[in-house]
Amino acid sequence: MTQYYVNLYMLDRAYGGREEGGWWYDTGEPVDCPVNKAFSTREAARQYLQGVYDSGEADFLADWNAGRAPVSSVSCEGIYDFKIVTDVAPFPAERPRYE
Repeated sequence: MTQYYVNLYMLDRAYGGREEGGWWYDTGEPVDCPVNKAFSTREAARQYLQGVYDSGEADFLADWNAGRAPVSSVSCEGIYDFKIVTDVAPFPAERPRYE
């Protein structure tokens, strides 16, 4: 049975290489947070996460991300945000290669 996790991540982009004018890939590191929680369905995880945002439980993200450049910026050092995942692990598991 698949578990779905609402988990806080430090999200960023890493430079993949110079091919085709340069390419980037998304990265994420799990962050321990009391809001992190497991669910048996993706819909239950979505509803919970929406409730976290609606209730203000995620308001701390504004402070944590204050002064951080967006992920799309080459000067970004990461931003904090929640993701719904099936495995709480850093991603990608392996550095992608251009093909």
